[in-house]
Amino acid sequence: MTIEELSAAAKAASRVLATLPRERKDEALVLVAADLSGRAALQYAMQIPTQKVGTFDTELVEEVSASFCKEARISVRFDQISGS
Repeated sequence: MTIEELSAAAKAASRVLATLPRERKDEALVLVAADLSGRAALQYAMQIPTQKVGTFDTELVEEVSASFCKEARISVRFDQISGS
């Protein structure tokens, strides 16, 4: 993956995140680690207690994350340490 492709993927992710409602951010602690090695993988250890945040269906978070990892060819690990 070239720098230009990685930059485009990051911009696309930023646009998606910008559409999410602004909620309190002090309710949970999540460790996110990314490996830009060119191998796509997702490790997802999160419990999201609600089915929707605003109009966004939270059941799609893992699926969207997996698709992003696959297309960007990166490995990402999400570990929920505390909170909800």
